[in-house]
Amino acid sequence: IICVDEETLGEYGKFENWSRQKAAELVEFLCKDMQTAPSVVAFDFMFTGESDAETDQRLADACEKAGNVVMATNLVYRGETKKTQSGEVYFDAWNIEKEEYPYEALKLVTDSGYTNVQMAKDGFVRYAQLFTQTKEGLRNSFAYEIYQKYSEENGVKVDIPMHSSRNQVAFRYSGDVGEYYHVSLRDVLNGTIPTSEFTDCIVLIGA
Repeated sequence: IICVDEETLGEYGKFENWSRQKAAELVEFLCKDMQTAPSVVAFDFMFTGESDAETDQRLADACEKAGNVVMATNLVYRGETKKTQSGEVYFDAWNIEKEEYPYEALKLVTDSGYTNVQMAKDGFVRYAQLFTQTKEGLRNSFAYEIYQKYSEENGVKVDIPMHSSRNQVAFRYSGDVGEYYHVSLRDVLNGTIPTSEFTDCIVLIGA
């Protein structure tokens, strides 16, 4: 995990004021040599809408060259009244109105998956919905898209048993908060941490 942590914010300022050049620099750094590159680079925040044309294009170019980048999307749910084949009327609370994607140039050169999660009654996330049907077709979750991409890269067979008709799997947490190896984005961008640290890994960039 490459963290946008307090040290990073202290160095570069508020996240909402960042240029997308930093994301481009990170992809370029991680994937400058594909022999030592991660298997998957995944951004756990949204890049919706165009901003600065030059930096937008630089990020898209970096991701296209890397060929291993997964971006986050967001499913927008809006309940809708529907009819069954027999004519019975019902309310579909899980109706997906649309999916919010990265800006077009980035969408075209990256893979993506939705980051929506569902909380259990005890306030924890205990189920993962691997994929769902949208108006655009079958869409993978962010986690499942990353897993599939990593599996394909490393010749691993993808075989996950479903928990329910809603394409969910139940899971147990394997460790404590902070147990995964994590570094500061600041330390990666300033060259303190070599790219060899990330070879063949799944690299998640987020909070």
